[in-house]
Amino acid sequence: MKTVRTKPLVIDFLNLARTLLASDAIIADYIVADLLHVPLTHLPCYYQLPFDEFPTAQIWLRKFLDGVPYQYISHQAYFYDLDFYVDQRVLIPRPETEELVAWVLRLYDNYPLKVLDLATGSGAIGITLKKHRPQWQVTASDVSVAALQVAKKNAQKNQVTINFVLSNLFQKIKGKYDLIVTNPPYVSSSEIDEMDSRVLDYEPPLALFAPNSGLYFYEKIYQLIQNYLDTRGSLFMEFGFKQKKNLEKIFKEGQLVFKTDLAGHDRMLWWRK
Repeated sequence: MKTVRTKPLVIDFLNLARTLLASDAIIADYIVADLLHVPLTHLPCYYQLPFDEFPTAQIWLRKFLDGVPYQYISHQAYFYDLDFYVDQRVLIPRPETEELVAWVLRLYDNYPLKVLDLATGSGAIGITLKKHRPQWQVTASDVSVAALQVAKKNAQKNQVTINFVLSNLFQKIKGKYDLIVTNPPYVSSSEIDEMDSRVLDYEPPLALFAPNSGLYFYEKIYQLIQNYLDTRGSLFMEFGFKQKKNLEKIFKEGQLVFKTDLAGHDRMLWWRK
């Protein structure tokens, strides 16, 4: 006698979703792996099992097809080697920012340093630095109360202790630091036509856009940095791939080093007095 299957299997959802997603078919695998809480590489072992999460998976699939970034649907973003909670209060952490963090970690060992993550957003930079350099005293600041709520959640999630400060740039920052690391807003309004709709429609504009062709925060930081950086301290920043020449004009005194990302674009700088 033939067995009647009443529940859809994992493979049933994957076949349906992969067809609908076309070039984004990998998202189907992410949805299933995240809902089952299994590594992506283990997914084939589950293909023939009943998929109780099918209704939720359908909702996630529809949201993605409607343009919502996947990280905001799953509320997960992987950064460096850590897992972060994200929602529309913060930017989704980017691979270029991982490269900035990797640069800092390559240059500085685990001896005590006082570190400031300026404009922390989700907390990805400061939390990752603290996780890998537990002796560092890390402060993370942001102008957004909502962003700091997310960052605090991520510090707890990743089991690190960080000092959080609500501050418009350096306004509420006290003391001087050995390292200041930041990925400030740097997108110019003139670049809107070049941006992905998932970014424009869902990520917080406060964390994306900056006046003066995207250079406003670099100018302000350079004007104020000497009051907050120790004599031998260093500043590390991420910036837009079209901004190097303008940053050379802004950071006209002191030692300035640029670094390219994996795509070969100038995207990071290291500055000290």
